[in-house]
Amino acid sequence: MNSFVLLCLSCAISAGHFLQIPAADKPMHLDLNDKNDGIRSLAFSPDGNIVAAGTFKNKVILWDVKKGLELSRIVSTDGDQNGYLPYVVFSNDGKRLATVHDIHEFSREGRAGIQVWDISAIREPRRAYTFRTHMIMGLWGVWRVAFSPDSKTLVAAEPNEGTIRVWELATGKDRLRFHGGVAASFSADGRMLITVDHDGTIHHWGTGTTKRIGPSIDAGTRDFIHAEAVVFGPAGRHVAIGDGFTTWVKNAASGRTVQRLSLPFSIVPMAFSPDDSTLVALAKDGICLFSVETGKELAWRSGFGVSACSNMGQRFAWSDGSSVFIERMPLKPAGKGKPPPSTDPAVVPLEARLIVSKKEYALDLGGLTAEEFSKGIQFSYTPTPLVDLTLELRNTSTKPVTIRRGDGGLDLDEPYFWLVGRGAMNISHWARSVSVAVDRKSRSILLGPGGSIRRRVGTLFSDSQSCYWLTPGEYTLHAHCYGAISPKPEGASDAGEGYGYVSLHCPPVKLTVLTGGTVSADPLEKTPGTPRLGAVVTPDDQELRELRSKLSKPVTLDLGLKAPFQEVVSFLAERYDIDFRIDEPAFKKIGRNNIGMSKVQVAPLVGINLDYVLHVLLESLDATYEIRETSLWIVPARKPLPLTDRLAPASDRYLRWLYTLFTLKPGIAKGTPLEKAVEELGDRVGMTIVLDRKAFERAGIKDIDKRPVELAEQTEVRFSMMLRELLRQADATFVARFGVILVVPVGK
Repeated sequence: MNSFVLLCLSCAISAGHFLQIPAADKPMHLDLNDKNDGIRSLAFSPDGNIVAAGTFKNKVILWDVKKGLELSRIVSTDGDQNGYLPYVVFSNDGKRLATVHDIHEFSREGRAGIQVWDISAIREPRRAYTFRTHMIMGLWGVWRVAFSPDSKTLVAAEPNEGTIRVWELATGKDRLRFHGGVAASFSADGRMLITVDHDGTIHHWGTGTTKRIGPSIDAGTRDFIHAEAVVFGPAGRHVAIGDGFTTWVKNAASGRTVQRLSLPFSIVPMAFSPDDSTLVALAKDGICLFSVETGKELAWRSGFGVSACSNMGQRFAWSDGSSVFIERMPLKPAGKGKPPPSTDPAVVPLEARLIVSKKEYALDLGGLTAEEFSKGIQFSYTPTPLVDLTLELRNTSTKPVTIRRGDGGLDLDEPYFWLVGRGAMNISHWARSVSVAVDRKSRSILLGPGGSIRRRVGTLFSDSQSCYWLTPGEYTLHAHCYGAISPKPEGASDAGEGYGYVSLHCPPVKLTVLTGGTVSADPLEKTPGTPRLGAVVTPDDQELRELRSKLSKPVTLDLGLKAPFQEVVSFLAERYDIDFRIDEPAFKKIGRNNIGMSKVQVAPLVGINLDYVLHVLLESLDATYEIRETSLWIVPARKPLPLTDRLAPASDRYLRWLYTLFTLKPGIAKGTPLEKAVEELGDRVGMTIVLDRKAFERAGIKDIDKRPVELAEQTEVRFSMMLRELLRQADATFVARFGVILVVPVGK
């Protein structure tokens, strides 16, 4: 998928200096005069007379469509002018324009910026408000913001935390903030707020309240989605939800799946026509229009992926990155979807293929139902299915080819997967706010004419994606490889030193998943553990389920936490919309006054469940939590409880991940502090490894995090052996818990 393209729901045009109006039987054509800039987002005004274009240089340009004249230009005064504008949208009264910015000023602390401009005086736009959010810019669709039909409020989602925020435009103040999903929009009549959660669940809320209207509409076991793109139909009838490879079109009221759209390549929903009858999607090297009623492809346009239709449904605009073409609706069919080329550019002297050593696999969900498993993998690195495949790269030319490795993680012999099938789930690591970049030592692989290299593939895990199957049936596995080769092929992007960036597409392979059975695995030593705390039994109502859902969601604490406990609790309460209470009388009863002033500390964490963060904090205070009705109460623990007892035991599936073969190149340098070493190793294999300092303190061991360790390069070695070898140097060991590996003293 090309991650530098975005589509606007209300349609659009681009960023040049003047609009060329051709003959009526030809599309309008706009050239972008600035070769160093590019078209990033587009939007039509409600009456269709003005178009706005956001560019890669953080600008918005407004044009009069009828006259072809530039009306004004907006340049953000905040942050880096080399940032870009992934989304622009007009208010329904045409007096305001909202722009979403990806610039360093906002993203420095994991934030994005939304700016609202007063354009009632179109030639002199004035910035009215700036809103800071915690958006993840890597997720498709969550750039989108929406005005209410009366143009008085603005809504956006903070998808990494599932928070919906509504701002009042008359004052610029927060009107509402609540836990509701990854994307939001208003219903056509403005009476409801419609939100979509990570797993495709659709919620309806009363506008201006956190009161749910009717039950949440859960796809259940029919669809297994991790939403990366969400598009709301202007007519309010449909919602399109995509994971980058499959798009589900759902009825917004009933949640029923109307269409399930897949292509032989990536597909991302981008916009609906005004009557919700046509869906526009970004596909490989082009834009496709689908009939929502039949699911058939109506028209294709080759281009960069920026496109849309006017609010009245009279025009459609699309871009090739440097030019914009505007046509009348309905479009005349032109072009068609083509399978992705085997190489990009076309003259790459290499071919890639997957060799299937084992075609059939037993379904193993660790005793969970498909629905339970799908919810469990939304926010944690659950091990992907084990497979037996081999990637082969072959030189198809008569000259030697050099493959460069260690190029910022772009290694041509490490494929990126996606899985297609009724029970397939593809989860981007962007979606879980977890970095899995690997710092590899640069080296080269020389392939002579006709020569080839092979690499064993044991799991469906890659640096950017995790793939799962959840039901029996037939699946199609796709794989791409990206990297740099020399000599630089014609048309390849420059990678320096005579290398050029290329991509290779493997022909898809078929795999079969059978019902029942358990994939064989070596026996593992299991560490006994007690069930997780914090489970006071209360009626299983909707509010309680929401609270438990919040505790299971991942959080990102880039800077960690270090402050008095009361301040930390206040921070968590506001950020995650949870009613925290400290049971002060209970602490005073055991002689612990002013518990709120106790200093607590949590190291920087990324993609770790909020429940886990709480246990790390509370362990240091010998405290725990209880759920009383819909509040979370901090209470004294009856006895000191280490993290190994607080956290749920690891599943058999997670334990088997410890026996997966990995290659570690380069190794971990001699003298690396233990804390840094386990963090680095965890990043390389995609697992969360945490140093349990409190356990070492209880054992009388100080400064364990500073113990020097090292680890030589490893080739196809079980992860458990790597980790044991590393920890042995610090007289430490590890235990597996749900979604995390804890480093503890030997004997604990």
